[in-house]
Amino acid sequence: MSSERSVHCLVITPEKTVVDERVDAVIVPLYDGEFGIYPDRAPVVGRLGHGELRLYAGALVKRLYVDGGFVQVKANQVSVLTPTAAAPEELNEDEVQQRLQQYVRMVPRTPEEEAEREREINRAVGQLLVIHRAAAAR
Repeated sequence: MSSERSVHCLVITPEKTVVDERVDAVIVPLYDGEFGIYPDRAPVVGRLGHGELRLYAGALVKRLYVDGGFVQVKANQVSVLTPTAAAPEELNEDEVQQRLQQYVRMVPRTPEEEAEREREINRAVGQLLVIHRAAAAR
């Protein structure tokens, strides 16, 4: 892969650097939809949502679940700062399904509980999306 036609992607959590590699493209889950980043993209900063981050390198696709945070693009450098980044094999589908059902059944009594319920449902849905897309790609 030519460095002129690629982007350098860093995915960083508070604990470690999860990804540090050159790729052809990066697709990130913003809070309001997906955003594609390709070489020579104009600088941008965005707020991440809960969902699937995809890294494309030739025919290979690497998938990660990211749990919110921020993305910055500048000079073919993509920096993703997130509290959590997990590969599909690190996620337990049964546990995610149980957590989703727990929060779907939850009856919030306060605005804070409603916000927590929505956040947890979004997390679980994002994790299931990553799990299922990775399984379908095998």
